[in-house]
Amino acid sequence: MVPHEPDEKPREAEQEDSGSGWYALASVGFEFAVAIGVFGWIGWLLDNRWHTLPWLTVVGLAIGLIVGFWILFRAVRQSFKD
Repeated sequence: MVPHEPDEKPREAEQEDSGSGWYALASVGFEFAVAIGVFGWIGWLLDNRWHTLPWLTVVGLAIGLIVGFWILFRAVRQSFKD
């Protein structure tokens, strides 16, 4: 009988680790899309209120992209720390 080495993970743990990576990627993608959508929607609402279409929508989408990339950068930086 071969002794169980402490560094070796059971197969169930390996499957959970690979699945959690996909969930983390999906989470970052969802947050990226939500940031763009929310800021774009806020810009659209302000455009309709102040009749400045499409400028505030474009500004809102740009801010959403910046926030989305910041979320993505933060997630990548955290993954390299782990």
